[in-house]
Amino acid sequence: MNKKKFLKLLEEKLNILSEEERKDIINEYKDTIEEKVRHGSSEEEAVADFGSLEELAREILKAYKINPDYSKKEESDLKEIVNEGENLIKKSAEKLSKWTKETVEDFKNNDHNWTLETIFEIIIKAIILLIALGFLRIPFYFIEYLGTGIFEMAFSPVDVILRVIWKCIIGLIYFLTCIVIAIIVFRPYVSSNQKNPKKKINQQNEEQTKPIKNNVLLEILKAFAFIFAVFPLYFVDFGCYVAVALCIFLLIQGVPFIGPLFISLSISIFFTFLTNLIYQLLYGKKKTYCYSLIISAILFVSGCFFTISTISKFETYNNLPNETFKQKQIRIQEKLTEDKLIIPYWNYTKQEDNELEDGNIEITIDYYPDFIKDIENYTTNENNKKYLHIEKHYKNPTKQTKKQLYHMIIDELKEYHFYEYSDLSDLKITIKANHNTIEKLQ
Repeated sequence: MNKKKFLKLLEEKLNILSEEERKDIINEYKDTIEEKVRHGSSEEEAVADFGSLEELAREILKAYKINPDYSKKEESDLKEIVNEGENLIKKSAEKLSKWTKETVEDFKNNDHNWTLETIFEIIIKAIILLIALGFLRIPFYFIEYLGTGIFEMAFSPVDVILRVIWKCIIGLIYFLTCIVIAIIVFRPYVSSNQKNPKKKINQQNEEQTKPIKNNVLLEILKAFAFIFAVFPLYFVDFGCYVAVALCIFLLIQGVPFIGPLFISLSISIFFTFLTNLIYQLLYGKKKTYCYSLIISAILFVSGCFFTISTISKFETYNNLPNETFKQKQIRIQEKLTEDKLIIPYWNYTKQEDNELEDGNIEITIDYYPDFIKDIENYTTNENNKKYLHIEKHYKNPTKQTKKQLYHMIIDELKEYHFYEYSDLSDLKITIKANHNTIEKLQ
């Protein structure tokens, strides 16, 4: 067994330990193996000196006062959990079977005269409805495409946020539209049958002696519609009005957010109308007027024009305002003896400095200590390639820092300026090397 496989298997057997503890143990055994290799032993011989991997892992766990047989205990606990789950499934199945039988009996005693023709009629209508809803998705797709095209004109990352919100709104509207259409199509099949005059007379006589039994399918349909349509809409309404309040607050602060205010207000009115419409279809008998829908459309179109006009005035920058927060810098010196140096970090800059000797690399890292606590760097070697890993640990900003950042963003938005504020939590890495060495960087 070579060093790499041994360390991997040992780490897997010590997975109960914390990451820091495992890392210390693996590094210790790694150094021991490398020391033996330097004195003439092969990797296989150095690994064999440790004896059985199972016994070694048990001894390490005992040193940390952990029961080495914890995995067996976990297996027994898992079996117990599986048995309890099976018992729960059996009890649930019994209750579901009992409820189904009661529902079928109530359905048989219902006013409807269900025939084979009626069942086939419902199936055919369901198929036609699915096809129609598929075609209905086409205009919603074009509306979604039009909105995302408009919001792409905004600056980053506002454009991404607006596009995601727009897609969610259009998708939700399409989903709710499908529910409303399904209710309208299938409601005659779950409503009380009043076509039979004799039955109607009997029902009127029975009203004096006992209450009429509610239609089971209608109640189930109403319950599902309320849970999956009306209830989520209450939360959407709340979120829309929070967005309206936020836009009003930013306007008071002097930020030119008239367009977003109109858009959020129109969306709030629309979803309030939609919530009321679905609720009235399910439970109410009052008429629903479309005045609010017209007002919502006018506000939305006006808001889009105001937003486009505001976005066209903004100037975007790929940096941060000068002298906002203090930067800190660390320097790292590396000696490259491998064929390649790979830095698995998405953003860094190469600079050619021919005063440096071959293989010498100078790395400079600039960061904002108000947002990044510290930086850790370490190297690994694999397949004659050297990997330089740079990890940053975020810091929770203080109240004063948050206040300073808030005022900075507000002041710049007032001046129609937008900066790359994400740079505050990012690293600026600069790598210097001569011409021959810099070609080995990846």
